[in-house]
Amino acid sequence: MCEQDFWMKINKLRIGTYYLFFLDIGIFLLLLISYFFKFYNISYMLYSIIVLLLLLNIILKFYIEKISFASIMFIFNVTIFVFLGGRFLSYIYFRDFNPFELTYMGYFLPTKKEELYVFMYFILFIISINSGYFFLDIERKPTYKAIQINKTILNIIFIFALILFIFTLKNSFIKFIDTLNSGYLSLYKKQGQEYKLGDSFFEILTFILLAISSTYNSKKRSIIIYFCLFFYGLIIILAGSRGTFITTTLLGFWWVNRNKYVSLKKISIFGAIVFFGMLFLLTFSSRGTTLNTSSLTDAVFAFVKQQGITFPIISYAINSVDTYPFMAYFKYFVPIAPVRIASLVFKKKYYLYELSFSGYTAFSLNSSDYLSGSGTGWSLLGNFYFFSFGNLIFFTVLCFLFGFFIKILEKKSMFSFFWFGLAIVVLPHLFFVSRAEFSSVYTTAILYSILFLFFYLINTLLKKEHINE
Repeated sequence: MCEQDFWMKINKLRIGTYYLFFLDIGIFLLLLISYFFKFYNISYMLYSIIVLLLLLNIILKFYIEKISFASIMFIFNVTIFVFLGGRFLSYIYFRDFNPFELTYMGYFLPTKKEELYVFMYFILFIISINSGYFFLDIERKPTYKAIQINKTILNIIFIFALILFIFTLKNSFIKFIDTLNSGYLSLYKKQGQEYKLGDSFFEILTFILLAISSTYNSKKRSIIIYFCLFFYGLIIILAGSRGTFITTTLLGFWWVNRNKYVSLKKISIFGAIVFFGMLFLLTFSSRGTTLNTSSLTDAVFAFVKQQGITFPIISYAINSVDTYPFMAYFKYFVPIAPVRIASLVFKKKYYLYELSFSGYTAFSLNSSDYLSGSGTGWSLLGNFYFFSFGNLIFFTVLCFLFGFFIKILEKKSMFSFFWFGLAIVVLPHLFFVSRAEFSSVYTTAILYSILFLFFYLINTLLKKEHINE
């Protein structure tokens, strides 16, 4: 099944892009030297200017290389600067808070040394991921031929996926009604209980099957599939959860513009529409909107500040949580039914907070609030830090390879049915992974690949039988 008619190559960039990367590296080296010589007393404004400078550098790189601002990588960069850099960007405007201070679910104020330590990894995270994306590339060989599943099989998958979607939508509507009666946190009221195979597995299965059926090149089917995804996101945001709605909207923007060049102006207008549309929908939700500000500018920066809570959470995790549970790591090595396998091997029952970095972080910060439904979220930055055991070189390599993975996904989804379907099911998770666990991307990608391979083998066997007849 493997599509091997691609080769990797070193990308030739324009001279201006190299200069911008030299500037990025120079900034990181200055931070590293400051840490090495114990110059920890850096102002919050300087930290914020560095983040703003990196954001402007990335925008310029995409402009110089004439890469669409609707590309997967640019949208992913935007999510990094909102979820991880939001506190610093909003500090330039408000200047009345400590961007490192954590006040949600508990209190954590890092030392000046701890501030610089985490900030270094954040900057290295941005530089390394973008380096993997810009410096490496892939190219199709003339012999390339995309694999495809038979139209009849895809039609059957599509019908089955729609049936599953009806049940998924029903469960989501029940959750929506529950939040109207009991509040937004009722969505997470079971997170203190023992692990059980629940609705989330069938939701993932539904969206994987929809993604596989989208590999049939039909505009009408694409519209139906995206409508299903968007309508699901609409129900979820009315229940009070913004992430699914925003990431599904971003998926749609990429889907429509994936073969076009989109300017910075166009994506800025789109971003404004999504922002105000989200605020409007939240007024009807159980969660409501908390942006009680006196001006439009205040509202925008207040939202960015609010979303940037992820950085202090990761800072708390890196500086205060000594060890994470075995299962938080184990599920990455055994992505299929990890809890069932571990339970059988170790004869132990696991609680939900033991299964993830995000759950354990929230539980360790404030166990009572966690058991009541509150949570802290997580980030890919935290995953890569703990996977690399804090080693700068390993951390850089992981980030670099992830940036190259985004380049592969972006390029191959233009030509390959398999990779296009993978993009459809993974992008909503990828666009949220700066505030969520990497497992949401990793596990979904593996399950999709297994199911696509299964249907492709059926397709191959049926084709052989037809030839023999």
